[in-house]
This record gives sequence, structure tokens and C-alpha cells, in this order.
Amino acid sequence: IDTTAVASTAPIAFELYRTAESFDAASASWKLRVDSGGISLPWQTPGGTRGPLVSTATWTPGDTTLVFPVDSVTLKVWSDTLDETRGALIVAKTGDSRLRANAILFKEFAHSTFHRDTVLTITTGNVGSTFIFDPPPPPPTTELRVGGQPAWRSYFQFRDNIDSLSVPCAIGGAAACHVLLKNATINYAALLLQPVATPSGYAPEDTIVVAAYSVFPNSTLPVGRSPLGNIVGITRAPLKPPQFNGGVQNRVEVPITGFISTLAGGKPDTAVINSTARPTSLALLATPEGSTFGFGSFASRRNPALAPKLRLVVTVAREVQLP
Repeated sequence: IDTTAVASTAPIAFELYRTAESFDAASASWKLRVDSGGISLPWQTPGGTRGPLVSTATWTPGDTTLVFPVDSVTLKVWSDTLDETRGALIVAKTGDSRLRANAILFKEFAHSTFHRDTVLTITTGNVGSTFIFDPPPPPPTTELRVGGQPAWRSYFQFRDNIDSLSVPCAIGGAAACHVLLKNATINYAALLLQPVATPSGYAPEDTIVVAAYSVFPNSTLPVGRSPLGNIVGITRAPLKPPQFNGGVQNRVEVPITGFISTLAGGKPDTAVINSTARPTSLALLATPEGSTFGFGSFASRRNPALAPKLRLVVTVAREVQLP
């Protein structure tokens, strides 16, 4: 068990069943035991059709292994290679719980027919496995999401004329001074995101790295299906699971200096955005996508007090005439 990916501080109970139907470990879902595109076969019982109960086990905080004893009758059934339904189904009986296994092994202790006083230990791995769950996470209401499986993305649309944004300045004590962003040097720009609680059962089980990609929408595609450019910014450090437990957390910064500089009138950096176009949209993704089951949540503009902000650090040059 990956103890670094466990959020629970209480014991978690599990049950081990034999499966009663064949399934495709690469495509099985809560409703379908085979979902290969061309073939879709449903489970008789959603979540996996259960055969006989084999055994139970309880994980206690700090345990690095979870062991299910297997009887000889089950062992004989699982040894039949002609039985297409043979398989194991592990069910979490404790609600809102989840464990992450680094490896699943089958260990058999047997007596040799030639040397009955000798115990042989045989260890094998599994042919394939899949993780299925229900229900799906509730739709977002006032939050943005990144990560998860399938992966969530969050999009930001910037105004086309951001270069005409008036930036306050204080040169020579002139408090009322303002300068257009296109006339300033952008030293640093970043999206500020406020972490908020992720729905129960879907908290990240591992750290998340958030990356910003340029997006190239067009009139024929919605922004959610538009092609992505290269990464234009990434969090400096991975975000830890406790940052999404609903406590008071500092805002997360995603630096996007080059992207904003381009919007403010600079020439497109083809090494960064891979195009001579000047995109005005960003997509935030966990990188690599699909690396965690859980996802991170951030406040959206529907929560004005915690809404995303754009941080700008600029330098304003003042013209000085020399005699």
C-alpha cells in the first residue's frame, strides 16, 4: 500500500470476492465489463458481478500491506485457465475511503508431492487490473478543477485588447499616474488560484503539478475541443493533497510571463506557443494528465472573494531629457 497516498486516519474494511463474469481489465467500468469501442458488454451487477466471498481484511493506518487469505477451493478455481470468469474483486466496505496499491501479488504456499515436509512459496503478479467507482463526482458549481481520471481542465479567456489595460504607477510621487500595459515592461505575470475543498472521495491521493497551455479556438470548435499549444507556465512546486482539504491555504501561482507579454503587444514567441498566432486563451491541466484519480479544486469567478487573479509586476520607463 502506498501510505503516502492515504488520507484516512481510521481503519478501512475490505472484502475479496471471486468474479462471476469475464471482464476486460483495460476497459471495464462501473456499468460495463467490456467497453472496447466495438464491443460493449454490461455487468449483470454494476460495479462487478460478485461470486462467492473469499475473505475479508482491514487496513489500519500505518500498514504497508493488505493481506487476504485465500482458501484451497478458490485457488483451484483460479488455477483453471479455461475459466474465463476467473478473477478477483476487492470491495471497499468503508464509505468515502480509498487505498492505492503499489503492487498486487498472489502468494501461494504449497507442499511438494515429492517432499511433503517442504513448503514451496510461489509469488505471481496479476495479468491485469482496473479501478472502478461510483458515483461520478458531482458537477462543479463554484470551482475550477484540474487532474483526475478522465482528466479535468479549466479554461481562461483573456480580453483581446489587454495591451490597452491601464496600469497605475507612482512616478515622482504622482499618485494619479497611469500607463498603458503595452507601454510598460512586464517583468512577471502569474495566475493566482485559491485552492478549495475537493468533493468527498475525490481528493488527490498524490501531488499535482499544474501547467498552463495556450489554446487556439476557432469558429468551428468550442474552446473545450480546441487544440493546445505548448506549456506557457507551470507551478514551481507540486501541490500537496492537504491543500485541497478546505482549510485556509495560500494562493497558488502559475507563472505566465511570456504569454501575457505576447498579449500586451510583444511578438509571438514561437518557441513557447508554437504558432505565429496570438492566442488569448489558456487551459490549466495537471501534468502529466491522468496521473492521479483525485483532482484539485480552485475557486472560480463565481466566488468573488476567492476568484482567480492576474498578478503583474511591471517596470515603467519615464522619458528624461538631458540638456
